[in-house]
Amino acid sequence: MESFVRWAILVRIVNESQSKGHPVGHTYMQKLTYLLQNALQIQLGYSFRIHYYGPYSEEIWQDLRILDELKILNVTPQKDGYGYSITLGENSTLFAGYESTLPKNAISKLVEVLGGCEVKILEIIATTHYAYSFLTSNKLEGSKLAEETAKAVTALKPHIHPNQVSTAIGIMKELAWI
Repeated sequence: MESFVRWAILVRIVNESQSKGHPVGHTYMQKLTYLLQNALQIQLGYSFRIHYYGPYSEEIWQDLRILDELKILNVTPQKDGYGYSITLGENSTLFAGYESTLPKNAISKLVEVLGGCEVKILEIIATTHYAYSFLTSNKLEGSKLAEETAKAVTALKPHIHPNQVSTAIGIMKELAWI
């Protein structure tokens, strides 16, 4: 996907989230972008790997830094030193011409469902989706798939309880994300 379209999608996520009063940070952007690409099947071309808080893409972080340099977004370190605050910058309207090409409904749905969630919840949902997708590609299904997903997630993230994984699977099934 063309960089400008990916950037316009990142700006749209921030704009949509801010308009609903949701704080936007680096982890929030990582998880929503992961789910937009992998659960809602909007092909953005980002590569993800498991990191501290679940699926992570260095390319998203690079794109956010570029958008900050261009003053399209403001990526500001939190005063306590933990994380970043991301807001619209003075040049955020530069991508207005891309509005018609953006997956606005998918972004709106994602922000509506997950916008107010704590980062921990986003981590659980995105990590569960990551593991579930990997295991599905290995031809597991049914209760065995749910059981193996719980094992995989708790092995990767010991602080996540198997019941939280089961809840995340239920939510994603209800939303048709898996």
